[in-house]
Amino acid sequence: MTADAFRIECERDLRIVRASVFSHWSEADLERYVQTVDPILKKQRGRHGVARLLVDRRLAPVQSQAIHEKLRTAALLYLHPKDALALLVDKALVRLQLKRGIGQARTELFTEEPAAMEWLLAHVA
Repeated sequence: MTADAFRIECERDLRIVRASVFSHWSEADLERYVQTVDPILKKQRGRHGVARLLVDRRLAPVQSQAIHEKLRTAALLYLHPKDALALLVDKALVRLQLKRGIGQARTELFTEEPAAMEWLLAHVA
């Protein structure tokens, strides 16, 4: 498990949960991420009716196919239909990997943070 594999922050004024990803993930990293982010998203839904998640992958390498598939499956479980997920990327390979895995209606890829924030803030319950 990598201690600095990710960081989760809540931007309370904007009602957005920000997850920053920094390294290759092991299965333990993935499990720790899901166990950390899921209760935060539940709390956001309880307070605001919807969860908005910004995942910043700009500093992250391409993940293994196994980790990517497990993360996609986990996202399908912890994200609800009204939630909004903005994926912030800058590497072409990461963009291609994530684009193939998008299945939720309210999920978009962005290369610029202001555009991702604007899109997230436009989504209400």
